[in-house]
Amino acid sequence: MAGHEKYLKTTIFGMTGHVPDYTMLMIGANAGIVGMTKEHLSLALCLNIPVFMVVTKIDMCPERVLSETMKNLDKLMKSPGVRKLTVVIKNLEDVVHAASHFSSGK
Repeated sequence: MAGHEKYLKTTIFGMTGHVPDYTMLMIGANAGIVGMTKEHLSLALCLNIPVFMVVTKIDMCPERVLSETMKNLDKLMKSPGVRKLTVVIKNLEDVVHAASHFSSGK
């Protein structure tokens, strides 16, 4: 998905015209959950496209900011209308476990 607000129309066209198998949302740990993150997540959920999120820039933000970003992400995923599990991947075993449950849509 194109992250900037001015590309929202292009993002919507891509998601509706090409029927992607899944959607990746990238979240900068230093910026946290922004308005477009919520817009893109809502769009993917409305179109029943499985979503996974990647938190980037964890090496360049203070631990306190990263912790706040992760807390807000977990809160967003548990909110009404979303109700998805948050799975933090730290090693290869976590990847295999998450991938085996990814297609279930949880």
